[in-house]
Amino acid sequence: MSWSGLTLCTDADLGALEPEAISGAWKAVTWANQRAEAKRDLKIWLETDYPLVPGVADRIRDTYAPDVVLAYTAGLYTDVTDVAGDLEEEDLTLSGVFATAATDKLYLGFPGEADGLAVKMLDSFNAVASVLTVKYSGAAGWTTLTATNGTIATAGKTFSGSGRITWTVPTDWQRRTLHDDSAYFWIELTVSVALTAGTAITSILQIKPPDGLKRIVAYRALGYIYKNLAAQAPSVDYWGGRAQNQFKTGYWDLADALYATMRDKGGIPIDLDQDDVIDPGESNITSPIRIGRA
Repeated sequence: MSWSGLTLCTDADLGALEPEAISGAWKAVTWANQRAEAKRDLKIWLETDYPLVPGVADRIRDTYAPDVVLAYTAGLYTDVTDVAGDLEEEDLTLSGVFATAATDKLYLGFPGEADGLAVKMLDSFNAVASVLTVKYSGAAGWTTLTATNGTIATAGKTFSGSGRITWTVPTDWQRRTLHDDSAYFWIELTVSVALTAGTAITSILQIKPPDGLKRIVAYRALGYIYKNLAAQAPSVDYWGGRAQNQFKTGYWDLADALYATMRDKGGIPIDLDQDDVIDPGESNITSPIRIGRA
């Protein structure tokens, strides 16, 4: 994982805090520049506070192995958890899992809600047009998610390249048991057409960015938005009250305070040994390698 690959803030996240930000009332519905600046601010903070960790921002993890991965092929369940989390070999053959596209499925179980899946492929890509369907274990049963499929490197061809499959976390996602496993939050994957023979992936991981870092970037981005809106207003005090309350003494202060709390209490997951696994000692580093911010 690299820092550039971390999706810490989306326009939808900004809209959750300020609905007008994406409703058009603020004369825009996308804020890519503001989100990028906010993310850059966080990167600078991390580099300042962890100077003894080279490339510290690139060591922030947002992917984790699912607790359980089950292939449901020809009416039988097979536990493929180990190979699904293996980061070095193409040892999960999807063309075998989805041998019969209409009925075969891949299930992934998580201890909590996930923002998506990170799929890593090396050489064995799919070359057949096939649509991916993603469902979750909802209150009304298996429910289809509106997912963005980043594994489409070639038009229309699911699993034709590495990428991220992401979605907006549903409000009614719930735990359930499947095939005698413990209760998990489940995702179900199916494809519309059988994949090219030999299509295989190295890993398929849960995406779960640190909630605190996501909120910090959202706060910072909203601060930039208010600043820009105030600068573009038709009069000096058009955004005066709102900017005073939210930009100058609000969102940016909230971002500062939340970052300080996470930094000082060990809430920033840093993969020190870069083995793609966050060990307890790594996720709780604080003062031993920190200079600190004023």
